[in-house]
Formats: sequence, C-alpha cells, structure tokens
Amino acid sequence: MRLISSVGKKVNCFETILSKYIGTKYAVPVINGTAALHIALLLTRVRQEDEVLIPTLSLLDLANSYNLPRVNDTSESLGNTYKGDHTTTFWSLGIMSFNGNKVITTGGGGAILTNDDELAQQAKHLTTIVKLAHRWKFFIIKWLGIIANLI
Repeated sequence: MRLISSVGKKVNCFETILSKYIGTKYAVPVINGTAALHIALLLTRVRQEDEVLIPTLSLLDLANSYNLPRVNDTSESLGNTYKGDHTTTFWSLGIMSFNGNKVITTGGGGAILTNDDELAQQAKHLTTIVKLAHRWKFFIIKWLGIIANLI
C-alpha cells in the first residue's frame, strides 16, 4: 500500500495497525520521513537558530534531566524493543520513514508516533488541511506563523 493521501479508510486502517504494533496511542501518516521530522520539530517548538542535540546513540537521560523535547527517528528500529517497550515509546515523538530502503516500505510515506493526545491532534491537523472548519470563512491558523518563522 502506497500512502498517497493522509486521510481515508485505508489510511485509518494503517494508522491503527501501526500504532497497535508499536504500542503508541497514535500514528499519524505523512508524505515521507522528512516531512515527519519537519512536523515533529514544529510540534516541539524548534526554531531557527535553536541548538539541537543529535546523539550517535542515546542522550535520553540528559534530555529527561533538562526536560528537553525528544524526537526519535525509529525508521530502522521497527520491531525493536527495550525492556519490553518499542523503541519509539521512550520519546515525546517518534518518526518513521517507509522509503524503499527502510525496514518496512510502502514505496514512500512516513509517520509521526506519539502517546500525547495534543501532539497527535496538532500533527494530524498540520498534515491534512491546516484549516479550521467554518461555513464561509477561511482561517489561517497560528501554526502558519510557526512555519513562517522556520523559513
């Protein structure tokens, strides 16, 4: 199944299967792993000129000590667990790519994984229409300001 849309019956099914397998409450599909990472950074409020720690292994204790937001690329660890939990579940947000060279592939696509209700809702909003429903007005939401600040 190639994810060419972020909404629909098959996408909802994929979200459910992926989140259940990994053990997160939510899996939000996106167009690719890069988009997943960009949205995750937006959700954790990373801005231009912010310092971002990128460890070769794990700096989870350091991040927890300073209450830093944590994003983990788990594209290469699908199915891996540590002490019974999937490696994605230790982070505020996990991201995955389903590109042809990954552990599981859909020919493309990616996902944002989280247990946080608010982050999941914001991720779903940002990766679909990014508008608020109204009968005749079109609202430009606050997230567009965040995106503009990153450019």
